[in-house]
Amino acid sequence: MRFDEIEYRHIDQGEMKNEAERILRLIKGATDFDSFAAAVLEFDRLERDFSTMSSLCQIRHSCHTDDDFYKDEQAYYDNVEPIFISYYVEFCKAVVASPFKEQVVQRWGERFYTVCEYTIKSFDEAMIPFMQKENELASEYQRLMSQSQIEFNGEKLTLPGLMSFFSDPDREVRKGAITAFDGFLHSLEEPVGELFDQLVKVRTQMGKAMGFETYTPLAYILRGRYDYDKEAVKAFRDQVVKEVVPLTGKIRAKQAERIGVEKITFTDSSFEFPQGNPRPEGTVEEKIETARKMYNDLNPAAGELFSMMADSGLLDLESRPNKAQGGYCSELANYGLPFIFANFNGTEDDVEVLTHEAGHGYNAWCVRDFELAAQMEAGMETCEIHSTSMEFFTSPYMELFFGERAEDYRYAHLASTVMAIAYECMVDEFQEKMYESPDLTFAERKAVWHSLERKYQPDRDYDGLYPTLESGTYWLRQLHIFMYPFYYIDYALASVSALDFSNRMISDREEAWKDYDKLCHIGGKLFYREALAECGLKDPFREGSLEMIIAPLYEQLGLEK
Repeated sequence: MRFDEIEYRHIDQGEMKNEAERILRLIKGATDFDSFAAAVLEFDRLERDFSTMSSLCQIRHSCHTDDDFYKDEQAYYDNVEPIFISYYVEFCKAVVASPFKEQVVQRWGERFYTVCEYTIKSFDEAMIPFMQKENELASEYQRLMSQSQIEFNGEKLTLPGLMSFFSDPDREVRKGAITAFDGFLHSLEEPVGELFDQLVKVRTQMGKAMGFETYTPLAYILRGRYDYDKEAVKAFRDQVVKEVVPLTGKIRAKQAERIGVEKITFTDSSFEFPQGNPRPEGTVEEKIETARKMYNDLNPAAGELFSMMADSGLLDLESRPNKAQGGYCSELANYGLPFIFANFNGTEDDVEVLTHEAGHGYNAWCVRDFELAAQMEAGMETCEIHSTSMEFFTSPYMELFFGERAEDYRYAHLASTVMAIAYECMVDEFQEKMYESPDLTFAERKAVWHSLERKYQPDRDYDGLYPTLESGTYWLRQLHIFMYPFYYIDYALASVSALDFSNRMISDREEAWKDYDKLCHIGGKLFYREALAECGLKDPFREGSLEMIIAPLYEQLGLEK
């Protein structure tokens, strides 16, 4: 089925309520496990229906944020989603209260039962108005960013289009583009700063409604962190400061030497090679065909999936006005189909985002036939391993995209993955501080970001050219901070595991792929740390594991430790 042939169906709130209540009565009244299980599967079908239509709406809205129909429908789901969650919580309560725990765990796994237990801790009806307001504010941030047009060189550009000039070989062009970006951030300080203030306050109210002093403990439950806590994450960030940040400094020093400057400043930070950064060849359509060849050779199942997506309109990759920023992979549960959304801008990021989101798509494809949706859904720290590792498994095929510049791309990709880990930890600590002190002023929030840059990116130098960035505003364009709080550390954890896979590929690529494929097929059946152990991956929370993963990278990057 083609994506444009999928019929959208408005989920009526009253019908959903009646159906949920009917099924919940069946679950609560079940006297044997067979009838209980049949009712559980009925509720699962209801959940998949809601998920499919809300995802379809979200995809079509983000592809065309100026489409009034889907804009209104998105506003509807922003309002109705918390109400559906309330039914899901009642479902979880019914599962936990049933006398069938042993059978539930035997059929659907211990993690499913734990998900039910934690879901109960994450929601009360008092939360509904706060969640509705949170959705409204997050959608407003997405709308504001997607409709922004930035003047540069006589053109009006989207943010991804402007950022493509950050790596231009002409330093004056880079400087001009970043100056325009600096001005863009300045224009956002008041409206986006106020949006964030409202988000922090409403999320703090959500935390308090659930009996927590701050939003952070609730966020950890909502993010599905069942086998580690805030202290484990802090210990991981400490390892990153110890092991990763020194390596990023050496990477920057080598970059400065390579492009012939004394020190890397922000003007040069995205410019990797004196002859210019490697750029993938071809139009968007040609890149899709190149990726088709790559996946057909990489693995039969991956090739079948990508060809189906390309032929069925399940890829929207071009950047255009009134399209939401960023990239994602969404799943249409009723059809077992993934959808990839991106904003290509002609840089190496096009290949990175395509391979990354294809990793999410491959995982979704692997688990599409699981009996319960909850079994399909791993935590995001696991899901991001699927995607980030795919970037490395496709690395041998980069000649197809970059020709003779493929080795430059591989080097830059490895280096950028390492540097991103430090940035991702910085975003995580920033959010933790924001929700620990929800009454900070906007100026104080900027000061926190600025201080964290010194900790995680000590080599960052704005060279006195970009006053808005210098004041601590880069986070205003970080979508996850606004829309997906506390998500960003998942990228850092996943990148460490992807580097673990990458190290293993050097000695035995086939065995590394087998474990990767196993991880994609596990889905949400195991807890995060269990899944790592099952697939031979190091636990990033254990002291010393990060050192073992990072140490081989010095030689791969041509650096002295």
